[in-house]
Amino acid sequence: MSRWLRDDRGSLPFALLLTLVGTALSALLLPMVLTQLSSTRVQVQRVRALAAAQAGLDVGLGQIRAADDGTTTGQASKLPCGLSGRSGTLVDHAVLDATGTAVASRELSATYKFWVTDQNIPGGAIPVCNPPPAGADICFGPSTGPVLCMDAGSTAPAVTTALRMQPCVAGATSQSFAYTQDLTVMLVPSASTPGGPMCLDAAEPHTLGEEVEFQKCGPAGSPLPSQVWSLNNHANLQGSPDGKALDDYCFNVEQPGFATSRVVLGSGSTSTCQQRHDNREAFQPDPSVGAGAAGPPKTNQLVNYQQFGRCLDVPGSSSKVNTAFLIVWPCKQAPDPTTIAANEKWTPAASPLSPGSGKVLLTMTDSKKGRYCLRTPDPGAVYVVLEDCNPGK
Repeated sequence: MSRWLRDDRGSLPFALLLTLVGTALSALLLPMVLTQLSSTRVQVQRVRALAAAQAGLDVGLGQIRAADDGTTTGQASKLPCGLSGRSGTLVDHAVLDATGTAVASRELSATYKFWVTDQNIPGGAIPVCNPPPAGADICFGPSTGPVLCMDAGSTAPAVTTALRMQPCVAGATSQSFAYTQDLTVMLVPSASTPGGPMCLDAAEPHTLGEEVEFQKCGPAGSPLPSQVWSLNNHANLQGSPDGKALDDYCFNVEQPGFATSRVVLGSGSTSTCQQRHDNREAFQPDPSVGAGAAGPPKTNQLVNYQQFGRCLDVPGSSSKVNTAFLIVWPCKQAPDPTTIAANEKWTPAASPLSPGSGKVLLTMTDSKKGRYCLRTPDPGAVYVVLEDCNPGK
């Protein structure tokens, strides 16, 4: 019986065919692979660019969150983008734009909304007046010597540290005070110190020549009587025996015109209080110090928001209702708001006035002179004035 030899004819052509097919498929797949590689590379670069843009937003956010006064309260003057020196600028949001580049470019934009209130944050200097020209009754700038400001000596004065006068230095934290709604005078930076906040104090009962010193502030809303000070009609910081009425003692610079002078209590309507503005007992707080308790509805005073600490005022007194203009003046204060002078107290009109009269529904009432309304300027005029509220006019 014979064995057939194995026939392998056709194997080589088949192998060649498979090689040809494989090569053809590879040629077809190559563009696809190259396209996928290119697309992947682009996607990787886009992701890197996106991460770079996100990092830019994070850096911007970090700069915004760092723009505070050290107590987490934001300060517009510390923001980037040219706001330095414009602390009064109203800022309620920031728009951030960031571009990331890694061959490809990606742009991101975000809006950061600030948490804001309509409450001014007080803090400023309290200089003593320099003697004004003869006949004037208003505080002036340097005339016979340097402008002196109340100074704590540090941001965290110890209990019983004496208040002294020092040459005013813009931005000095030891000269930054707040006039609070409790009518206390608080050293602003002391509020964030372990022993603070610290307020100006003179032990009760007040005595002539008694030193004004720093003591820990009493509870908010229940001030210690020894820490209640009212800015009166003569720019005196006047004391109170019980936190409800005024006494006859006020701040006096012990050595007027001399740096490092102590501040002590003076007394008497004909000696060291209730005098014309001078460099002994008259003080002119920066508007940023605050308005005390001024504002509706407690005192019926109108506080100027951009000059916080100043109120709408009839110059001189309410007896001069025919003045050609009104002014903003340091808000006058008293423990009993009903005793504040009428020329800073404003109330809504009880009834509508005649249409087209130009009178505003806001009035000032003087017990002797009667009721007067704010009047918008006549054509060609500039200032708002007071006028008798008689609707027939």
